[in-house]
Amino acid sequence: MGKRLGNKGFTLIEASFTLLIISVLLLLITSVNSDGTMLRLQASKLENMFYASKAYALVEKQSQYIEINGAHVRASNKNMKLQNGMVCEVYQFNINGKGNVNMANTIECYLGNHQISVVMHIGNANFYVK
Repeated sequence: MGKRLGNKGFTLIEASFTLLIISVLLLLITSVNSDGTMLRLQASKLENMFYASKAYALVEKQSQYIEINGAHVRASNKNMKLQNGMVCEVYQFNINGKGNVNMANTIECYLGNHQISVVMHIGNANFYVK
């Protein structure tokens, strides 16, 4: 009579369990990196706010005061609250009517174990996230 074939392949339970483990690992990997991604996004928003204040100062030919206090950022023409859990060093600076900052500095921001820097150049008030 016919030969009986051996069990080849995986059962549905084994395949489902394998997919479950892979899904959990992917979820953990993306959640670990999400703090870093969120921090970079918030730092970019901060950088954009600084450039908007610079543009406002140039158009209005009027000095713009910017204050960073933990999770709150206040500019002469706008306020912003940073993402929950994100904090930046306390710092204040001015952008004069010619679009220049009064001093160069690096502002450190933190979210969880991640850190990012927003760098300001004196003179032409260039900002970038590092």
